[in-house]
Amino acid sequence: MPSDPTPSAWTSSWKPALDFDTPAGRLLRELVRAVPKGSRLTLFGSAPLQITLDPAFLSVDLDCFGDDGLADLVTAKGLGDTKRAVYVQVCSQLNFRTSPLWRERAYVHPLEGRTIVLPHPVDILIGKLHRLEAKDLKAFRLVRDKTGHPTEEEMIRELQEAVDLFRPGFDEEKGQDLKVNTRLLWREFFGNEIDPVEAIIKPALARRRAGYEKDVSATDHVAALRKLGGPDSPGAKGRRKS
Repeated sequence: MPSDPTPSAWTSSWKPALDFDTPAGRLLRELVRAVPKGSRLTLFGSAPLQITLDPAFLSVDLDCFGDDGLADLVTAKGLGDTKRAVYVQVCSQLNFRTSPLWRERAYVHPLEGRTIVLPHPVDILIGKLHRLEAKDLKAFRLVRDKTGHPTEEEMIRELQEAVDLFRPGFDEEKGQDLKVNTRLLWREFFGNEIDPVEAIIKPALARRRAGYEKDVSATDHVAALRKLGGPDSPGAKGRRKS
């Protein structure tokens, strides 16, 4: 069975010093005071990099998600007003498309009776890979300048762990091809070429197949649905009368 790559020490020792005297940090304190005690807020995007790595790394919004009612509270307090120098952007946790490992290595910080969750920089960077505009590449360079990471080997390992991000999007979605963006990242950030299929996707799928090979269903469910018929069976749409 193909073995899992060895985790990087960098991803298992994330204990940042937080600077709340930054634009994002001051806004975060306002947000914390606006939500009930016991609330949990998760930040992503550029704001956590400003708070933990470089106060000069500015962003106009503080992307976050949290408990039900967060958006209403932000609106009521005027924290989401886009006319502000920095404003709160309340998102769904589905907007943070990153490694499935992100929760177990995020830094959790108590603040005034609330809980702040700051994802590891590598998970923030993976989230930026979907768009990879100039400011996203700038985030990659900032993290490397401040931490010396990620290396090529670390980034390959992390993207293998997040291999499902490379699947095509739903028909209703419009987005970048992650394989194309990965090639661009390697050229612009690492100065090398990479084949995402050979270096990332195939090795990850090989480990996955080896792990559940004995548990693959022997039943052809599609054939069973065809036999049963009905409106939800494959091909039923074409059989319906107009």
